[in-house]
Parts: sequence; C-alpha cells; structure tokens
Amino acid sequence: MEVSAAIFRKASAGEMNAGEAALAVEELRSDVEHVYQTVEVGEVVAERAMEVAEKHRLRGYDCIQLACVLLLNEHRVGAGLENSILVSADGELNEAAKDEGITVEEPTG
Repeated sequence: MEVSAAIFRKASAGEMNAGEAALAVEELRSDVEHVYQTVEVGEVVAERAMEVAEKHRLRGYDCIQLACVLLLNEHRVGAGLENSILVSADGELNEAAKDEGITVEEPTG
C-alpha cells in the first residue's frame, strides 16, 4: 500500500505522468503476486509491532513493516538462508532496522 501511495504521490507532484504511475502500480501488483512473500498481519505480527513501537517509536505502518521483516528474518536464518533485506527510503525505519541487525537497501531515484 505504501509503495502504490508513493507512486501516486509522485504522479500528483508531476514527477511522473498518470500512465507511468498506472504501469508502475500494475508491475507492483504482478510482483506482489509472483515475486514477493507476503506476511499476514495477525496476532504474532501485531505483538511484534507493539514491541517495535515501544523500542523504536516508529509510526504505525512502519512498526508493522519492521515486525514483518524481523519475523521473516528469524524464519530465514532458522532455515539456513541469508538475512532479509529491507528496501526502504524511510530514514527512521531504516535506522531502526539496522539497529535490529537487518540489512537495508535504500532505493535511488
């Protein structure tokens, strides 16, 4: 939801046209369906998000995002896979993720 909102904000600001925005969101939908692993926001995610809120004082959705990354990372590490990577341009979220030992990749553009 935040990525599509950012895309449409860019279109509203004139940084991209409506066609480019629509195409970008359509590509995002395809990636969500075929590429990304989604995590349901249930009791476990909500509890971890509350812990993140207490520790890092992030905004609500940022707490949920970081909680999901942390939970996913625990599963990945437990399965012998590489650490998760958070892709985010949000400075506060990125600092909190780094503080939790998560690798952060900041998109450019």
